[in-house]
Amino acid sequence: MSRHLWLLVSGCVWAGMMYLLFQYEIQPYFEYQKPPTYQTIFRDRKQAEHQKRAVFFAESRIGDAESLSEPLTGGGFRMRSRMLMHMKAFGGLQLPDDRAYMSSEFRLDSAFLLTDFRINGNLQGVPVTAKGERQGDKILLSYNLVILKNEGTLVPFPKDATLSDNFLPYQGGGRLE
Repeated sequence: MSRHLWLLVSGCVWAGMMYLLFQYEIQPYFEYQKPPTYQTIFRDRKQAEHQKRAVFFAESRIGDAESLSEPLTGGGFRMRSRMLMHMKAFGGLQLPDDRAYMSSEFRLDSAFLLTDFRINGNLQGVPVTAKGERQGDKILLSYNLVILKNEGTLVPFPKDATLSDNFLPYQGGGRLE
């Protein structure tokens, strides 16, 4: 009888712990959280901010990334970033140029809404460009990805939406190096 009681008690404790784990650790990740906007990121910022980070693949440093956000005269901000990585660590086909380089520039107006952006890059010798300009609730998007080319498509883009260049997506995150 005591063995069955011990099994019942330990099973109930385990079930309680799993309930609490789900309630406090897992469920919050699946609940909707309002995404950040340029307004929430930049409304209190008055001066330029520079971030520099190292890019690692396992234990090997394979590149660097940096970002600069600076206020514009008349209001708004300009965000620039660049990233350089060496791709040899990933294995696979080794090309003569193993570098992946991307640079971007985003401009925000005085209401901290995206007005335009430009992204230029070179991925192991393959040039990549994209640019966009806000037109009301849409962005006029153009890109050139060697075989994929588009000159001006209007894409829906809500006023409070943000873009991230994925090099340094966390403005205000500070230095991680």
